[in-house]
Amino acid sequence: MANVPATVEIVGYGGARTVNGINTGRGANQLILYSTPVGGATGTNAFGRELAVVNGLVTANAANVNVPTNGYVLSGHGTVADAIVGVPTGTQVIARDSGGAVTTWPVDSGGVDITGARPVSVALAGTMAATRAGAGARSVAVALSGTAEVAGPGTGALTVGAALAGSATVEGTAAGDLPVGAALSGDVDVIAPLPPAERPDVTWAAADVLGGNRVTGFRFELLTGREQLIGELLNVTDAELNSDAYASVKVTGTLTMRDLTGTEPDWTTVRIRPWARISRPDAAPSDIGGVLEFPLGVYLCAAPDEEWRETGRGWRIELADKLAVLDQDIASGVPAPGVSSYAADVGANVIELVRDLIEETGEKTPAIEPAALLLTSPLTWEIGTTRLQVINDLLDAIGYASLWCDGYGQYRAELWQHPRDRTPAYTGMDPFVFGATSLMTPDWVRGRDIYSIPNRFVCIGQGDGETEALVGVATNVDPDDPLSYPRRGRWITAVEEGVEAIDQSVIDSLAQTRLQQRASVSTSLELHHVLLPDLWINSVLEFVNPWAGLDIRCYVLRQQIPLSPTGIVTTTANVVL
Repeated sequence: MANVPATVEIVGYGGARTVNGINTGRGANQLILYSTPVGGATGTNAFGRELAVVNGLVTANAANVNVPTNGYVLSGHGTVADAIVGVPTGTQVIARDSGGAVTTWPVDSGGVDITGARPVSVALAGTMAATRAGAGARSVAVALSGTAEVAGPGTGALTVGAALAGSATVEGTAAGDLPVGAALSGDVDVIAPLPPAERPDVTWAAADVLGGNRVTGFRFELLTGREQLIGELLNVTDAELNSDAYASVKVTGTLTMRDLTGTEPDWTTVRIRPWARISRPDAAPSDIGGVLEFPLGVYLCAAPDEEWRETGRGWRIELADKLAVLDQDIASGVPAPGVSSYAADVGANVIELVRDLIEETGEKTPAIEPAALLLTSPLTWEIGTTRLQVINDLLDAIGYASLWCDGYGQYRAELWQHPRDRTPAYTGMDPFVFGATSLMTPDWVRGRDIYSIPNRFVCIGQGDGETEALVGVATNVDPDDPLSYPRRGRWITAVEEGVEAIDQSVIDSLAQTRLQQRASVSTSLELHHVLLPDLWINSVLEFVNPWAGLDIRCYVLRQQIPLSPTGIVTTTANVVL
């Protein structure tokens, strides 16, 4: 392409430097430009230095940098690495083509608007994602080394023409034709999902529907791997979800269905999203205008067993939430010569690393708020460590709770807060207060562990041979606490080694958090109640039973949720001491 950089100038760090190659191996004292894999690391060894450049500005300076989606990486070895090692973020980079003209490369084509009847032509080395909406014909012509994707609902004809080394995908709902023309070395995949079924508008508030005479129902959506709607599963006979706050893949389940169509979905690519629906048949239409509907997650089909009975064929499907995508892949990618680990360098933004680790798998952008939380020491993981483990270690290092997925299937992570400082899931109504507004059965169990709960917790970080490992210690010396050292008269110590922490304050906080978490397990409640929206693992609830003399706060550790109209949810919650 005419605008490919031949030289780059890192302003303030010497004059123009020759670009020795693009997307190729890096030799001694060379400067190589990488534009692929977009969102992935360059895969270079540790004997160089790399700059990520976006919109002509340096955004990162480290080894084996992730390639930004709308920029590139300058990778230097030997003398070049020595010259760029001290370049700070924000430094201007000027790229020029072989004719000496300033160029912006690659072309940033993300989010190209092709609304209406007009063509779009893009030339780049990377990824093009075009979202279509509205009426009229749309056409997209792409010349690239990467992926062309067109997704979204619309009407009219959609034409995709591609000349690329990669794949072309057309995915969405269209009232007209979906022709695809491509000249490429790859695949063309056309997916035309069914339109969603008619559903009533959601107009009820939770307080309107949860009490009184109510009817609970469920529906199940079949989605593509990119979570576009294919249609609804109308033949589900049984389903259940099980969640555990301490598990790596936090929500699993089962679903049983009959084959009413004679065709079997491609279980390796589809996903399933259950929805709960609560209605009030005793309410006047003028008072309440619909149903309360809420999603219960997005799930991969882990093990679809084919079952044959007198009534015909069916399937029993094991489900796993989207954390399984990260738990089944390793952070370092495909093992290669010179690559023995996954590393995070000093100064790296932890939240950006977490987002990159998720997005590199092709998953949707996670719902994790950006934060300026930087590593103050390098972290490494052995090759073969899962992405999920690395992500949770990184989150741990900045005082965040582990990664989880919400009811919409979005990846989420937040700063860990003690349950006593969190807002309960329900305020203004009392589903867990025995009385007229209670939504639980009268049967419950209180469990207690007074033997193994520690009153001292030690966190030991990772040393590197030059710097001593950080050590954080938290103790319980509260004379009013029956688990404390003064009350027991002896220490019960728990130790966790290999803790990832960016500084002493973080590892001290982690030790205190671990001690509090372990103490909370000492007393638990097993409750049985109707299905409630916005009550998920780690949610906080208020439990009041005057006959037992209890008015306590708990946080949800585990749930067993039968997806049936008459099902009763079993929730195990740890008491906040």
